[in-house]
Amino acid sequence: MTAYAALAIYLVLRLCEFYQIDLTLDLGNYELCLLPVCYMLWLVTFLGLSAIEMQLRKLVLGYQKKRRSCIKDHFFNFYMTKSIYHRAIIFRTLPLVNILAAWPFLNRLYWLSYAISFHVGKDNLLIGFHFDPDLIYLGDHNIIGHGSVIACQSIILDHQGDFVIITAPVRIGSYVVIGAESHLELGVEIEDHALIEVGSFIKPFTKIGKYEV
Repeated sequence: MTAYAALAIYLVLRLCEFYQIDLTLDLGNYELCLLPVCYMLWLVTFLGLSAIEMQLRKLVLGYQKKRRSCIKDHFFNFYMTKSIYHRAIIFRTLPLVNILAAWPFLNRLYWLSYAISFHVGKDNLLIGFHFDPDLIYLGDHNIIGHGSVIACQSIILDHQGDFVIITAPVRIGSYVVIGAESHLELGVEIEDHALIEVGSFIKPFTKIGKYEV
């Protein structure tokens, strides 16, 4: 991932060189105002390179998240999945990435930078954070409020003391509103027109019916 960041910096610098943009930190020069633009260019390039690498994992290595991945029995899949979650956490902390994730097209790039796929309907307003875009199934016309988290996984210990990653998809229908700062755990199912109040914690494998609050 560090290599992708360095490559993204190189590409942005070459782009600035091509357009003869001086990036010296002289407060008297107008070029200083272009630094945020250069950062956004770097961010998009960085996420794009990461998205390409994720697709290579899928196409070349045949990677996908298992329903149950044990460090002892599925060593390769376990650590690859774990590395993806670390990547998602790092990306979440990048400056301005939340703004990028709220744009209709660029949010797809953001999700694919740490997931092999996503399943999202049309006309959704998605401001929350998704740990597992490849395991979240969203219908149409949904609202997911700011600070909300959807996690389709959990790390547990089995009877032998080995780490195990458990995953289960989260399914959300259409016309669903999830209030800000809510947390949805693995296996949750929410049917059409349901309302999740602000700050709610939805336990694993909970099913919420139509029009329920």
